[in-house]
Amino acid sequence: MIVRSDKVDVFWMVFSQFMALCALSLYFQFIFGPIDWFAESSERAGFSRYASLAGSLTVYGVICGMAIISSYFYFQGWKRILLISIIVSGGFISLQKAAIANIFIAAVGIAIIEKVSFRQLFKIGLIVLVIGAVVLWSTGLYDIAEVGFKSSLGAAGEDVQSDVSLLQSAFDRIIELPGIVFDFYGLNRLFWGMGVFGGSGSLGYPDLPMMHNAYFDIISIAGLPLFSALLIYFITLIYKVTCYFDTLNSADVDRKTTVLIFLMSMLNMLFASGNFFQPVIAIILWVSVIYVARMRNRT
Repeated sequence: MIVRSDKVDVFWMVFSQFMALCALSLYFQFIFGPIDWFAESSERAGFSRYASLAGSLTVYGVICGMAIISSYFYFQGWKRILLISIIVSGGFISLQKAAIANIFIAAVGIAIIEKVSFRQLFKIGLIVLVIGAVVLWSTGLYDIAEVGFKSSLGAAGEDVQSDVSLLQSAFDRIIELPGIVFDFYGLNRLFWGMGVFGGSGSLGYPDLPMMHNAYFDIISIAGLPLFSALLIYFITLIYKVTCYFDTLNSADVDRKTTVLIFLMSMLNMLFASGNFFQPVIAIILWVSVIYVARMRNRT
């Protein structure tokens, strides 16, 4: 199994390199045009917004931070810097608010676990940003990355600001968008769930309202009983992680990486749909969940 101690390291290393390829697939489309067999592109802040090798438009933004974590812990020297630079710059040109947020969350998570000083974190971040900026300049994509970043923060000019800010989007996905779905179906029908229709766009029904929140997706698809059971299970695992948190700094690389990615998965489910059935995101989610469930104290 992947979650065996002698397999999970290979899995995370392959994941890091796969995400670098996903970032390069974004570069390719900006330079040479869309890839026909990828998901259809959209527009944000006046620029095309492309899907990556990972799948639909939003997948890269959800998991790019997790790839930064695995790249940091499993690679050293120039390989680490190169992988992280490619993944981070890919996040900027993806024009996804989730990518910007997850890059920041990954950096904070690594700093906490590794007890990295602000000076060290600044040094590493500066190197990554300089390399990323050089790559973006050389490919003519710096302006796209800059506008995408400012647009995500709600700081772009009125002529290009075409979406809500990162904070407003997060608030909407916790309260407003689930509220629209609850009003549309009614609580009586949602008690037992609406099956595939409850998954709306994630399961092929784009005309139906969408939660954009994986926890509430469980309610709309499978109902309150299953939602309650899964929520209790996830809370139990999160509590288990907190009991081990103080020892993570001295733990092995597999545990550091997988626990951090597990926590990022739990957090991302508040702001993204499809985490249970989008192939790449679901694999990451359940590998980390099973690993944490089987985790034992090491003395």
